[in-house]
Amino acid sequence: MTPQHPVLIVDDNERLRASLAEPLAFGGEFTVTGAASIAAAEDLIRTDGARFAAILLDLGLPDGSAREFCAKLRRAGLRVPIIILAGATGEAEVLRCLDAGANDAIVKPFRVQELIVKLRAQIARLADGTDGVCTIGPYEFRPSAKLLQEPRRGRK
Repeated sequence: MTPQHPVLIVDDNERLRASLAEPLAFGGEFTVTGAASIAAAEDLIRTDGARFAAILLDLGLPDGSAREFCAKLRRAGLRVPIIILAGATGEAEVLRCLDAGANDAIVKPFRVQELIVKLRAQIARLADGTDGVCTIGPYEFRPSAKLLQEPRRGRK
């Protein structure tokens, strides 16, 4: 049996959280925790002993910017895969989310099986160490993205 991977779903739409939780938990591969806001997600992440293998983060949250929250998590050193769930937004917004540190983005409506495959791939990539980040002075090197950036100045 495959190990259970705890996944945090951050979305203010309770029905969507429930509709994602059921197929994710069905095969026993994932356990799901839900949060309706950034504040609730922060509380869950800060809880002693909390460990998530991945975070599904809705782009449109009522209490702040998902992009800024993603960047904040990355600045705090959280390296778990973050997949942005984007509504009918433009490509530019999705690219800004990826620049903020999201590992992937998927536009609604999407196929749940596609999301599950992306989750598996991101979790496996992290476990293999192929999504690691090397810090070299003021620079960050992301081998999997072939990207060298200077976060303080926002240069790539």
